[in-house]
Amino acid sequence: MPRLEGSVEVRLPETRVRELLERPETIADCIPGIQPGYVVRGQEFQATVVAKIGYISGRFNVRGRLERENDRYKLVMEGSGAAGSTFKASGILEVSGSGSASTIEYSFDVALGGILAALGSIVIKGVVENIVKDLFACVSQRMKS
Repeated sequence: MPRLEGSVEVRLPETRVRELLERPETIADCIPGIQPGYVVRGQEFQATVVAKIGYISGRFNVRGRLERENDRYKLVMEGSGAAGSTFKASGILEVSGSGSASTIEYSFDVALGGILAALGSIVIKGVVENIVKDLFACVSQRMKS
């Protein structure tokens, strides 16, 4: 199970970043490959995502939940699809700020099943890290607008 950690700098006050993170559509809108017609209910979302990971490409049905836990946010996503592959990601987002800038630190554990697991954690980790970077780059950009 790969562990992904990193941070993203955002040029917004911490209170604004927290406001946006408390709306799951902020995350859902930014999932790379998300298809139109996703559904948000409260703190949960469901979507179809088209992704290419290694030699596997196809559609994944994804469910996610974003909730606040004290001063942190917990994001859980799971999906299945393309050639019987599955994934589950669970992580924490922590926001800190000073003045007009903030940092979102993230730490995720990812579990893979089916053909995704067979690709090997080294290949998957690189691809998933790029997906996470794209996700948070998009979140950061949307927060600025």
